[in-house]
Amino acid sequence: MLISPKVGEEAPDFRMPSTHQDEFHLHSELEKGPILLYFYLGDFAPNCTSYMNKIMDIAPRMQELGVRFKAVNPNSLDSHKKWAERLGTDFELIHDEGQQVSKAYGAIVVNSPLTKGFTNREFFLIGADRVIRFHWKAPIPREMPELDFVIEAMEKM
Repeated sequence: MLISPKVGEEAPDFRMPSTHQDEFHLHSELEKGPILLYFYLGDFAPNCTSYMNKIMDIAPRMQELGVRFKAVNPNSLDSHKKWAERLGTDFELIHDEGQQVSKAYGAIVVNSPLTKGFTNREFFLIGADRVIRFHWKAPIPREMPELDFVIEAMEKM
């Protein structure tokens, strides 16, 4: 069973390609400020598309609070780019090759027979000091609560 890093612990570092750069390096990016790292099931999945639209709605508030948003899943960079274009967003989407990052963060579905083994819906708010300040894990990937709790976590940081 995979275990997620806990609030108060240092965020696991990783380097992966993204829609914005050949190599996204988490710890280097954190030098620029806090990051809200979002894991999700898949590009073009109806629930993921719907939820990403909700996240886009809170993007101005994230920007006001100085938090940068990064989304992670194992879909290809080509898929990420096409999905971002369809959504009309410039969010940085990270290609999690072989689910290495999802596994390091324990963001794998374990309790749903239909999606077991896929990347789960989870948020990690990571401070510029590399410390995890907030974590939320969906009990099942279809769960898509309103994002007030994410905004509240960012405001407290």
